[in-house]
Amino acid sequence: FSKALEHAFKIAHQLDFGGIVINGTNNYRPPIVPFGGVGLAGYGREGLGYTIDELTRSRFIAVRNIRPSSEILKGYNV
Repeated sequence: FSKALEHAFKIAHQLDFGGIVINGTNNYRPPIVPFGGVGLAGYGREGLGYTIDELTRSRFIAVRNIRPSSEILKGYNV
């Protein structure tokens, strides 16, 4: 806890952590906020975006000389 928020932010930027709460407690964490996975304290990160990344695999498919309106591309984000 600190009355000097500028000093608290300065210290926070110097620390190596997954998340920090200044002048409060971490009793609520929205799913989008990253958590954990720093140093030897944890393996991987928690949070919605990190969970999706861990459970999916992105792929790249390139096609030359095909129009974006082609029937073969229906259902894809082109």
